Amino acid sequence: MLKNAVLPACLIFCMALISCAKEVTYDREAQLKLDVDSIDRFLKLNNINATKDDSGLFSQILNPGEGAVTLDSLDTVTVAYTGRLLNGAVVDNPTLPVRLVYSGLIEGWKRGLPKIQAGGQIRLIIPSVMAYTDRRVGLIPANSNLDYTISLLRIGKLKITK
Repeated sequence: MLKNAVLPACLIFCMALISCAKEVTYDREAQLKLDVDSIDRFLKLNNINATKDDSGLFSQILNPGEGAVTLDSLDTVTVAYTGRLLNGAVVDNPTLPVRLVYSGLIEGWKRGLPKIQAGGQIRLIIPSVMAYTDRRVGLIPANSNLDYTISLLRIGKLKITK
């Protein structure tokens, strides 16, 4: 008889716990402030000369490339890159160049890549709010600031035929 009462009691207890849980909301502005503070310390500690734009993205143009192409949402970019956490751990490093649709990139890349042209190279130190926010993605923990070195090999423009 006692066995039959334990399961319903456990279910009621679990439901009570779940209903008491408060939903945590993501505060982008508060997180950006934490991110920028962390990146500032990283840059000073490693003597990196990067520029912060109005969005909070840090960049260091290593080679501007050549041309005057404006990236549009349906364009493709062919890139070679290495992505790291600020502790130096490599989280993404494709062995071959990758072709990506510009509109599908994380916000930090979309803001950073227009700073260079094809043939150029840029280092982007991206606040978590412009990357994967409070989600874990692969080897990247939630709320991680990222350090990418990107070579922009080619820009592919969408060709519309009539």
